[in-house]
Amino acid sequence: MSKNLSQYPWATFRKTKTGVKRLTILTSYFYLTAKEIADLYCCRWKIEIFFNWMKQHLKSKTFYGKSQNEVYNKIWIACLQALIQMKYRHEKEVSSMYKGA
Repeated sequence: MSKNLSQYPWATFRKTKTGVKRLTILTSYFYLTAKEIADLYCCRWKIEIFFNWMKQHLKSKTFYGKSQNEVYNKIWIACLQALIQMKYRHEKEVSSMYKGA
């Protein structure tokens, strides 16, 4: 199996926030520029981080539905649950500070 890598489309980009970093990605998106592919790659990691956060902090870890609407509903419910929990913890901390004063 000696396929030449030049047969596959690839994109190279640099990210200069923390220094020069060169990354080469093989892709099947022929019509995108290297910048667009880099932006998609960064967005993908933001989504991965968000789902890892959801798995670690929320009790609901599975998606029962597979339709787009069911997934959206699940994400919204999970985010609302997290916000309610954060607000409850914050109010509990504030009220305990006033009790001790």
